[in-house]
Amino acid sequence: MVQLAPILLTLIAASYWWGLGHSQTFPSKETVQRWASKLDQTFYEITSGKGDLTNARGLQEAYKANLENVEINHADGKAIIEKLAADIGEHFRKNIEALKKLQQGAEAATEDYEYDEDLVLPRVNYVNMNDLKNASGQLEPSRHFGQDISRQQSGVHIPIEIYEGYNPIQMTKICPTCTSVCDLCQNNLFWRQESRFAIQETYIIRDPEILNGIRWTQALDSVFKENQKAFPDIYWQTFGSQDGYMRVFPTTRWRTFGDLPDLYDVRRRPWYIHGSVSPKDVVILLDTSGSMHGQSLDIMKLAAKTMMNTLGEDDFVNVAQFARNVSWVTPCLTSLVQANSRNKRLLFDGIDNLVDHQIANYSQALEFAYKAHEAFEQNRSRHDGAECHKLVMVFSDGGTEYPRAVIEKYSDPSKAITRDVRIFTYAVGPHPLPTVALKSMACSTGGSFSTIIAMGAIRTKIQSSYIGVLARPVVLNNEHVLAYSSVYSDVLGLGLVTTITLPVFNKSASSDNQTLAGVVGIDIPTTKFEEMTPFHKLGPNGYSFGINQNGFLVFHPFLWMNVNFLEEPTHIDMADVEGSSQDVDELREAMINQPAQAQMKEITNPMDLEDRYPLVGITKEYHYLTVGDSSFTSDDFCVGVVLDKGWNYAIIKDQDLSAIANLDPKSALIAPWRYCQENKVDIENTLETMKADIKAQKCSGEVVEHLAWDLKVAKSWFDRLSTDFLANRGILSQFVMTDGGLTLANPPDALDGYFQLRNPYNSSLFRKATLEPGTPVLHVTKFLVKEIVPVVQDTAVTDDQRFGKKRKPDRHKEVLTKIQPSTVHVAKAIQIESPSGLRYIPGIVGVELEHDFLQELLMNATEVEPESSELGCQNSTELICTLVDHEGNILGSNQPMVELGDFLGTIDPQLMKHLVEYENIFVENVETNYQALCPDAIDCSFGARSIFIPTLDSIFHLIRWIVSSLQSLGYVPLSLLSVPFLSETSDALSEYSFRMPEGMHRCSTNTSYWALNSKLVANDFHQRISGEECKECKRDYHLYTLENINSLLIVSEPQCANCHVPSYKDKPIEVDPAQESCNLPKRYRKRPSKCFSRHDQEIPECSAASLTSSSWLKIILALMPVVVATLLLI
Repeated sequence: MVQLAPILLTLIAASYWWGLGHSQTFPSKETVQRWASKLDQTFYEITSGKGDLTNARGLQEAYKANLENVEINHADGKAIIEKLAADIGEHFRKNIEALKKLQQGAEAATEDYEYDEDLVLPRVNYVNMNDLKNASGQLEPSRHFGQDISRQQSGVHIPIEIYEGYNPIQMTKICPTCTSVCDLCQNNLFWRQESRFAIQETYIIRDPEILNGIRWTQALDSVFKENQKAFPDIYWQTFGSQDGYMRVFPTTRWRTFGDLPDLYDVRRRPWYIHGSVSPKDVVILLDTSGSMHGQSLDIMKLAAKTMMNTLGEDDFVNVAQFARNVSWVTPCLTSLVQANSRNKRLLFDGIDNLVDHQIANYSQALEFAYKAHEAFEQNRSRHDGAECHKLVMVFSDGGTEYPRAVIEKYSDPSKAITRDVRIFTYAVGPHPLPTVALKSMACSTGGSFSTIIAMGAIRTKIQSSYIGVLARPVVLNNEHVLAYSSVYSDVLGLGLVTTITLPVFNKSASSDNQTLAGVVGIDIPTTKFEEMTPFHKLGPNGYSFGINQNGFLVFHPFLWMNVNFLEEPTHIDMADVEGSSQDVDELREAMINQPAQAQMKEITNPMDLEDRYPLVGITKEYHYLTVGDSSFTSDDFCVGVVLDKGWNYAIIKDQDLSAIANLDPKSALIAPWRYCQENKVDIENTLETMKADIKAQKCSGEVVEHLAWDLKVAKSWFDRLSTDFLANRGILSQFVMTDGGLTLANPPDALDGYFQLRNPYNSSLFRKATLEPGTPVLHVTKFLVKEIVPVVQDTAVTDDQRFGKKRKPDRHKEVLTKIQPSTVHVAKAIQIESPSGLRYIPGIVGVELEHDFLQELLMNATEVEPESSELGCQNSTELICTLVDHEGNILGSNQPMVELGDFLGTIDPQLMKHLVEYENIFVENVETNYQALCPDAIDCSFGARSIFIPTLDSIFHLIRWIVSSLQSLGYVPLSLLSVPFLSETSDALSEYSFRMPEGMHRCSTNTSYWALNSKLVANDFHQRISGEECKECKRDYHLYTLENINSLLIVSEPQCANCHVPSYKDKPIEVDPAQESCNLPKRYRKRPSKCFSRHDQEIPECSAASLTSSSWLKIILALMPVVVATLLLI
């Protein structure tokens, strides 16, 4: 016993110290399983048991008790698509009829008009749309157009280089001390509308072609008005001239963005390009030899971009640089590619990186271009290429080499692919070099030759040089080909539109009967197609959409709108939105092939369009049919409707509409829908307009009847609910959202928080709840504030940034958007049944939870006794406890810095990596947006060039003298001042170098969407995190999937300090252009059915744009004193 005493004392002491200072152990599997069960039971009690917070059963019973005059029907997709296609077809038929009258009226006007060479501006009566900027009394509000208009006469828009800004008289009137356009910009004068039009006495339109064009097109006003009278639902009617001016009816104020320049030119709009010439395969050759330095290189780059932006989605293009050798400017694009906005952006980047070097070799360059055409024709897929015009565009400052042998070789009749290639050449730059070779290339192949000696001449020269030539076969064949434009953003504020067009031939007495006078067009907003869709029959997960023959979306609920009308059309492919899969690809091809009868394809596990995860167990029906009949062109588009298989909808009749008329707007929200079928003007009815229509007995139809039923049932029930428990149960508000468009909330002041959710069919909360009626769902809503410009999240601030220095932007950045705080709701869809057994979902009901509510549930369920040897979630230092939903959004956490809605992969990338790569618990769907917008800066400044100058002041005055001398000869517009020899091209002068007003640029982004793997067999995981990159990291975790709510409980050890794992993102990430895959997926498309590329009676006009020898002599004589003065200065 004596010998055991020391041992016992030691054990007692050890036990004492162990109890005071030992570390608790990581909780066992059984402990965490007990926590999960407790948490799961709590969720059952508050969502389905006696403590059901949603009150779903009460609302369900209220609807069951009010089924009188309610008819539940199965959604007949075939009948819906047939009616929708017929309605859209009828709308097009009326617009096409009006368009043909407009085309015939325009050609008759060209034939009847007598040209007046002495015409001056005071004798031309027209409405300048820019002059209406501050007009009062001339315009009146229009609900149809959504803005002020005048139907008295049409308005005229004239491009800036034709109308103003480049005329020295106008500039000195506005700013006597200014010597350049950029002086005006820096003085905040040039772009301001009020300053621009303050000088009314200056007659700045001098070109008789423009003045006569404005005068003869006045005859179109009578046709405009006749069309408006015959078809009141018509929108903008437009004539765009080949000379650049545009006439629009009705007239309205012209829109510009802030103080930025008005760079609009109708000849470069998608509808004009699409309607003027047949499709083209184009190889552009850019001379980068040593002589192409400074201003010449800048002009060529901008001219090449201008050329590319005259190409549309039916054209194919690539750009090569040539000097001693020839290569593509974008190395990963090794053949011709579709001229969509994404491919153009890649080519623009390649053009921007060009530098001058070596000596030009025309023969090698043309050989390269001809072989590129041959290789493309021989190796392309069956749906690539224009199969019409084949062109080579050469931009150079001139040279003496004429590649006769190459041209003769590939123009030989035996060369089926290249014999009809036309060459268009452009002598660029302010200094004259021999251009005979360039001119001969064009003349010998049926092309044209032009000179571009200044920035201000680029847009007019590019457009007029080749469009007129390519339009000749169309005119000579007397074919008025009806065309549909790509979807683009309307400059006059209609939103996304498509424009139907017809070419107008010049039939004047002075014409050679081969020229294009312009294009007539009528805009059709894509909202018109959505308005015709019986959305209430399709349900929250149903919608309509349309695609053209290239597979690009014409309308779709997720087709976003680019607010800058100068940007290219957003070429969004159907597969990029619907999710690329074999089923979707087959559906897309079938729609492009334009079925004459309604067709249907079922797709199981389709992609959720907003949250981008597969809807497991859901089958959707895609019904589709071609719009059009024999009166249409064969190049029509196809429309489709999508609905859940087995979806049923309710038809409500004989309801008392007085409940709507007496509704307090502070007590409810209504969805932005068109409720009154008599109202053909408003896209949506506000509560006030609907009340007025009801009181005037001008409101009826299925949609308003449904709203009245919801008010009678849901609002009466909701108003009786007690709100006493809201304050002390962690609940912020109760809500009801109905299938009829009604949203209710308690307390009343919480209603504003549901404003962005008021359209149930655009609410992911509503859609998610209705997928599994009767099953509660937790949903995190992350509100995007679309009016706020996205910003770039930089990881560090450099010294350059601190001191305001310019810094090359990091292209691999996270694109963030400012958001309001996330919210979390628990909701449940209710379901009723008709006597015939058809089930219908009238709406959802639920509560918004406080941010701490779920965290408290988590902490209560994971609490341990003080004497426990295991850690509990109260110990946030040694244990991480997280409640996440099935998309990886954090619902609750014991970590103090984690907020509701944070993404697990960002907060704990070590754990996320293991769950994704080793356990396959979360699956990723990466969506690439090739038409994204990323942040960039706008700048109206010059960057100095690194060249030797004696004194800045002397050279500046010398250049001023040069420009004045050349301008006095009438060859150099004032815009040359905007690109002085000492400056880079002014950002403000080009829509290709200045960024969107919002400070954005085109880019590609990758966005990862995450979802719980639907194929998981187990519902619990107990593992240790380890990996190659973290060999020393040994980190245990437990994971349980809850049965009664869409959530996971994850308990883990803290993150390893010395193990760095890159964060997983759930936001768009800009793709580094250097790492971006150039080639888009090869997808099926159909070419336009008609092609007019040649005609035997064409009259060559390749010399029309060249300067005469006497003109060049005048320029040389004018420059001789300059050369002498420069030598003296140096």
